[in-house]
Amino acid sequence: MNNLINDTIFREKADFYFSKWKWILLSLFLFFIAAFLYLRYTNHEFRVTATLKFQEDSKSNQLPELGQLQNSGLFTQGLNKVEDEIKILTSKTLIEQVIADLNLKTKYYTLGKVKAMEVFLDKPINVTFFDSDSILNTKNGSLIINVKSNETFTLIESESNNLVIDNTLKSEDKNFVFGEKLTTIFGDVIITPNLESKHLKIGSSLIVEINSIDKLVEFYLKKIKVEASITSSIINITLDDHIKERAILIVNKLIEKYNEDVVNDKDEIVRVTSDFINNRLSVVTNELDQVDLTAENLKRDNRLS
Repeated sequence: MNNLINDTIFREKADFYFSKWKWILLSLFLFFIAAFLYLRYTNHEFRVTATLKFQEDSKSNQLPELGQLQNSGLFTQGLNKVEDEIKILTSKTLIEQVIADLNLKTKYYTLGKVKAMEVFLDKPINVTFFDSDSILNTKNGSLIINVKSNETFTLIESESNNLVIDNTLKSEDKNFVFGEKLTTIFGDVIITPNLESKHLKIGSSLIVEINSIDKLVEFYLKKIKVEASITSSIINITLDDHIKERAILIVNKLIEKYNEDVVNDKDEIVRVTSDFINNRLSVVTNELDQVDLTAENLKRDNRLS
């Protein structure tokens, strides 16, 4: 009896789902399309991690008593040292140097039907600015280049980087020639094509985005994570970016600039120490000369020689 009831319930449920097979197939199809679009147009993040070990100062010149107090946990010189190194790695000055060396102020995009795709290595064009860095570092905006042929293009300028909702764009009917100097909102520029780039196509639209240095520094200070263990001199640097090659370059350049800063600091210490020793030697030499001169005068005045 129980088996008969269970079979009846199962059959009723099966009939219900089979009667809705069209809607089930439609739902699966829509889910498949949504998943495809998500994977196709979502920027995937890559994580780049580097490990940095800084050299601690030799303890051979420390007093034994001070070393014992540090071992007892009464001083946290090592912890303070790690915190100092982290502050240097995340300093505005160091990040600015990384941005300048890698020319991260300018970004290049190819404008597709759905979204703009950033291009980092295989840039379709190159833009040369003639204004000084002190002026360009304060500007934000975009240039849209519509490629008409291998020699000509039209230009759209905007003082905004949000091109999707910007309604103030004005297109120029005039055709410009690649390689000629033209005046824009960023001053005089020259736009040259990279003919070997696969992204340079006749009829394509390219976006050149210019960001101020302050905006980029704030952005990367939030993106770059620098952490260390309390009891270790190992520092971990992590950066997430949708362009893996750029993340690798940024992390490597940050470490390079950090090492340069360490070397410069050591050179400065050597210079200051050398100047101090030389000054002290000069003072001692002068004092000894004065002593010798006084002694000689005393001998002469008292006819001791």
